[in-house]
Amino acid sequence: MNSYECYVDFTAPLSKVYEALTTTEGLRGWWTSDCDVSTQVGQVSTSRFGETFNQMRIEALEPNNLVHWYCIGQYHHADELTIKDEWKGTNVIFTLSKNDIGGAVRLNSRHRLY
Repeated sequence: MNSYECYVDFTAPLSKVYEALTTTEGLRGWWTSDCDVSTQVGQVSTSRFGETFNQMRIEALEPNNLVHWYCIGQYHHADELTIKDEWKGTNVIFTLSKNDIGGAVRLNSRHRLY
């Protein structure tokens, strides 16, 4: 897997975008409806997509600014995939900031191999 980066602008309060990344209700609204979400650094959250799952250890939480996950476990249930745990050992980092365009919130998402 190569590293991936993108950004999205939201017309929502910064705190709501942060909550979408750090709460059960928030993650169930956009990531997956089947998840167990931890809320403290060092704890592990599990997201399930049918028989596929991933486990993310929370590396950093800076309210309204940063969310950093480290994938400690993954299983892809897909016959066509030869690598069932490609995210294991990767980092998913979300940074939030105010965008100058109409007061929007910019969410930068990076998925890295370091």
